[in-house]
Amino acid sequence: MHKNFLSVKVIRHISIVFLIFFLPVRSSAQLGLRGYSISFNLSSSEKLDTTIVKDKLDKLHELNQYVAKSVIDEFLVLPIDRCRQNLILISFSIDTLNQAEKINLKIGTGIAKIDSSLIAIVKKNDGRWKGVEFQNRKLKFEVRLEAKFNDFSKEIAREIDHPTEFYATMIRNGQANISKACEDDFYFYEKGIEEFKKGNFKYAAQDFNLALKANPYDLDALYNLSVSYFKLEKPEKACKCLKEASDYGDSRSIIDYKQRCNQQ
Repeated sequence: MHKNFLSVKVIRHISIVFLIFFLPVRSSAQLGLRGYSISFNLSSSEKLDTTIVKDKLDKLHELNQYVAKSVIDEFLVLPIDRCRQNLILISFSIDTLNQAEKINLKIGTGIAKIDSSLIAIVKKNDGRWKGVEFQNRKLKFEVRLEAKFNDFSKEIAREIDHPTEFYATMIRNGQANISKACEDDFYFYEKGIEEFKKGNFKYAAQDFNLALKANPYDLDALYNLSVSYFKLEKPEKACKCLKEASDYGDSRSIIDYKQRCNQQ
């Protein structure tokens, strides 16, 4: 059973795939955006006076803040686990034809299917960006987009002996800036792990279901729910969970679904 938390991988220099996958969308609890930031810089190749640079950057922000925010809004449609995923950070350059190049997903989800879609969303908005000129010459510029979901994640408790108690203390002391839905997800996920360790697979399945009710995109909970169903000798339900997690791009579930559910 995958009872340990998955690490949120830092994706650097990811290869660009210009395809937006049609990922399934589940009814989600109130898991909104904690905050976002948009910044612009002129290309390092542009050697201009400081005063001119400031004026051009102000103009770039004025011209492009709407399209930048719309790109972030498109990110939010993807099935991102907003309790575990603290941050999405992506940067790219805009050439003189107003097209994105040198796209660098600095902090992604670690799920190839979703990360490819993040990059594809940026490319889909080619032509919408508006550049600035200096002495009748269009200037290249860089864009940095950051979407923040939470200030706290499961990763913090990876080495904690009693994570459920740890979360409760953090939340009670106001040290965890997370939504109520994420509180419920963390609590029931850990409770499910504890029940599974005791061999109480029925209660473990109930807890993982409650975690998913709070956070529909907790792929750890979805995967472990499938393991619990297999223990309860309910292969149809188990395979349904694996199929759903596979559709989101979860690599463990893809492997297990092929190995255990082809004959279901």
